[in-house]
Amino acid sequence: MSSTVRQIIFWLLIVAGALLLYRLVNPNSKNSSAIDLVTLEAKIKSGELKLLTLKQNEAIATDNRGQELRAQLTNEHTKAEILKEAAK
Repeated sequence: MSSTVRQIIFWLLIVAGALLLYRLVNPNSKNSSAIDLVTLEAKIKSGELKLLTLKQNEAIATDNRGQELRAQLTNEHTKAEILKEAAK
């Protein structure tokens, strides 16, 4: 194998590794935006959400257009209120 081919493969591996590292370090880099809890509750009531996932300290919602929305849950009471509203 010539040195030019080895050098091209080397640089392709470097670029692929850098992209992989970026994705590992920044997994939330996709189309997401932060919203407040009032906005999240309004979107739940209006039926604008396709999916709602509650984690320990965060609610992650996907609206009907496919955009990901994230809201910080400040305490367990807030989390319970969002769950109750979503169950309606």
